[in-house]
Amino acid sequence: MIRSMLFLNADGVKILSSFDIIKVDVLIGILFITHWLMKNTSVKEVSKKMSPISLGIVWSIMIVLLVIAQGSSEQFIYFQI
Repeated sequence: MIRSMLFLNADGVKILSSFDIIKVDVLIGILFITHWLMKNTSVKEVSKKMSPISLGIVWSIMIVLLVIAQGSSEQFIYFQI
């Protein structure tokens, strides 16, 4: 498995497509940038500076993305009862 992770196993079967790998890399990059920009402030302060309409749009987008990304119930454990 380690050899496959380091691209040393040329005969291995691809489990993830290139699109999935790029998608995860972009999301992790956005996460790091967001953490860097928010290091000296809080979400509460940022929400007070935003208009209520744009804040509602941001929250709506996050909720829609959360619902879309869930897939099967075993993959996302935070909302399991």
